[in-house]
Amino acid sequence: MGDVQANEYDDEDEEMPSQDNTTVKYIEVQSKADFHFEITLHPTFEWGKADTVAAYAYIDGKHSWSICLHRPKTYILEGIWTGAGSGARLLHYAFADLQAREQTAQDNLNEWQHKYGALGTLEIQMHRKRKIRTRQADSNDNATALETVESVPEKALKGKALDVATIHRPIAGRTRPSITHTEPVDMWPFAKFIFKYRTKRALQALLLRDRTPSPVPLEERAPEDLTREELIELERRRRANEAIKSDSRPVKRERTGEEKSSTAPLKKTKGLDGEIVYHFDSEDDGEVIEVAKPKRGQSGLLKDADVVALD
Repeated sequence: MGDVQANEYDDEDEEMPSQDNTTVKYIEVQSKADFHFEITLHPTFEWGKADTVAAYAYIDGKHSWSICLHRPKTYILEGIWTGAGSGARLLHYAFADLQAREQTAQDNLNEWQHKYGALGTLEIQMHRKRKIRTRQADSNDNATALETVESVPEKALKGKALDVATIHRPIAGRTRPSITHTEPVDMWPFAKFIFKYRTKRALQALLLRDRTPSPVPLEERAPEDLTREELIELERRRRANEAIKSDSRPVKRERTGEEKSSTAPLKKTKGLDGEIVYHFDSEDDGEVIEVAKPKRGQSGLLKDADVVALD
């Protein structure tokens, strides 16, 4: 994307194509980012009867554009062309947000496979060719911009973790390349590269990318590893915690003069067996609480059992 190569991931649980000439990778992309293909032809490439190699780009399953590789070097395929001369414009490849939605009456289920079946894939097919002729491009060579998909029925995704799609972003002021007419040498491509583009969040949902670890709390980090701003924040938290602890300390209740004057000694009587019974003013009539019952002859504060009665 841009000048940064996309990170690639393998899905070991996914069934791979049986062809030896096909490579499949998941790649991490970002919405609103431009992208292009860099295709390198190495000096050791076996030309056979060919004198050029055609690289065909398929975006979301539909043919987009192609370029010819005439000699060993790195070529860039970055979009499609419209117009000619001073009016030529490059429609650059880019990514945009994709929204999943409910199915509507306008959705034709018979078209779902054609419209959405290959959504989320970029593909490059390599063919050996022979050049016939080369000429300057004109307006008849305009490519048709692919339909932009901004939303898709959730059922059409069939469980795909996909939240981005491809778009074209117009760029003016580029010189349009010439057009090369070719004829095939081989019936089938000698190499295919399939890239399944997904966002970071989608790759994490597929368990192909590790989730971002939770940051270590400031309180658990070494002071020498903290920045000035983090140290200030740590001190602010410490003071806030101390203020909370100070506010939560128990408050000693002071009695008023009325309460002090209303205090009277407890009324007590002696029970039938000589025990002391204390009488309280209470709504729980008839409740008696036995406080202690030491054995006779045992040393202690109470010689007999103390019983508390709540009147």
